[in-house]
Amino acid sequence: HLPYTKGLFIALLLLMPMGMQAYDLEVDGIHYNLVIGDEITLEVTSIEDSGDITIPESVTYKGRECKVTKIGDNAFKNRKDLTKVNLPKTVTSIGDDAFYGCANLTYIEMPNVQEIGYDTFCNCTSLISKKIPDGATFTGDFTNCTNLTSIDIPNSVTDMGDFTKCTSLTSMTIPSSVTNMKNLVDCPNLSELIFEDGSQAI
Repeated sequence: HLPYTKGLFIALLLLMPMGMQAYDLEVDGIHYNLVIGDEITLEVTSIEDSGDITIPESVTYKGRECKVTKIGDNAFKNRKDLTKVNLPKTVTSIGDDAFYGCANLTYIEMPNVQEIGYDTFCNCTSLISKKIPDGATFTGDFTNCTNLTSIDIPNSVTDMGDFTKCTSLTSMTIPSSVTNMKNLVDCPNLSELIFEDGSQAI
């Protein structure tokens, strides 16, 4: 059956459109994929611009206004040309590795994010402070965020990410809601670690 299978594969390749893109649409330098559910929403897959970036709340697609609700896996990974990213209130989810390696990123606004993926903020070496939004249950990972001095963790968080080599971190308060922690290894300036009453983190 090998010749038939090979022939079918070649035929399928010939039927594919030339210059197939890795995203469904592009608007103002931002690439999106469609997410089909009860309503059509959009997931950011990558961007063309650099510097300060603002993601819109919605984009018009075929005459329909579609909300932007997610930042996809690897969307901004290793983008050393980004300095600030502002996410709208409509974005509730950030995928794995979304901001990994954004070495010059100093600020991320994410007012309503509830789901944060793994390794999301690792190697963001210029990030100084971070506030995790109310409602999020996982902080995300901050490995090698060498300039991170503080992080604000709400009572909704149950899982702490990896803070290995956060060499500028001086203090941290663990809410009573936290039941699981990863690493706080190689944080030489962490002089104050407070566990709120009722914490089961250790």
